[in-house]
Amino acid sequence: AAGSDGLKLVQTFSAGTDNLDKGRLANLGIKVANNGGANAVCVAEHAIGLLLMVMHKLDRQVASARAGKWAADVPGAPCEFQTLTGKRIGIVGFGRIGSNVAKRLQNWGAEIVYHDVADFDGTYEREAGVRRVSLDELYATADVISLHVPLDRVTRAMVSTAQFRAMKPTAILLNTCRGPVVDEAAMIRALRTGEILGVGLDVTEVEPVAPDNPLLTLPNVVLTPHLGARAVESQVNATRNAVENADRVARGEPPHWVVDPVYGPPLWRPAPAGASHRLLRELQDDLPRMPVVGVFEVLNSWPRLQRTPVESVDLLRLFLHVHFIFKAPARPCVPFTHDKNG
Repeated sequence: AAGSDGLKLVQTFSAGTDNLDKGRLANLGIKVANNGGANAVCVAEHAIGLLLMVMHKLDRQVASARAGKWAADVPGAPCEFQTLTGKRIGIVGFGRIGSNVAKRLQNWGAEIVYHDVADFDGTYEREAGVRRVSLDELYATADVISLHVPLDRVTRAMVSTAQFRAMKPTAILLNTCRGPVVDEAAMIRALRTGEILGVGLDVTEVEPVAPDNPLLTLPNVVLTPHLGARAVESQVNATRNAVENADRVARGEPPHWVVDPVYGPPLWRPAPAGASHRLLRELQDDLPRMPVVGVFEVLNSWPRLQRTPVESVDLLRLFLHVHFIFKAPARPCVPFTHDKNG
């Protein structure tokens, strides 16, 4: 990026921007913007789906029916099956996704509280039907804790041993943001010792999950493969927002949805030498040729890189699919078509 004269914006198609060195880009005068809530509804619905699966052991029920055992192998005493009525739901991070979770749970008979480092006005809170509490109170009193924070140096491992010990033994933790927000080893201990009732996860510290990871076999875990944002609506919204934001910058206007850097230690270590590292170098070499805007789409499904071993626990995602949006002379911004097979 240092040699890319004229580059003004790196636009992601995702809500997360933790795979970008925003501090270094800011020093070069390059802004980073996320997808502007393009997948907020989809991820919010996914979080609620995970919650219902944990509370009613729906994954176990479906597996039992398909195996022809018809409930005989569904574990758990009746007290382990719950409804949301009368429960306290605590939302950590009350941005676009967190607020959408709250709005969709307003009429489920539960109390909804939240905590966020940002301040919101009363109208925003009333529309979502929530009340602000301290983070300590949320951990200690919530029956359901749903995480919706970006991954940065402040939020990395923000839920660890002390937080699990503070939770109710009947608490359910949901994580649909980023895996390293939770100390996975501490979470596994809490699940095994009964410090919490269960978890619903769409993300893990390392993805894909290793075959011997206990999260795959613990009975009080519901795990999905980081597809919480997958919906046609999310893709349409993300593409529209990216093109519109790129066009704003090309017209000399400030971009929307800028994510400022959180300064501190690096969030990830370099990947080991190999195809992944070479691909990153190729992408960096491409930047100087982009006259106005580079738009990166971060996906999880490009087979070429899924077959590439990545041993770094911090480098969870690479640039798996790239789109560049640029302004050609005397033309509007148009997407550069990219072969989906790489």
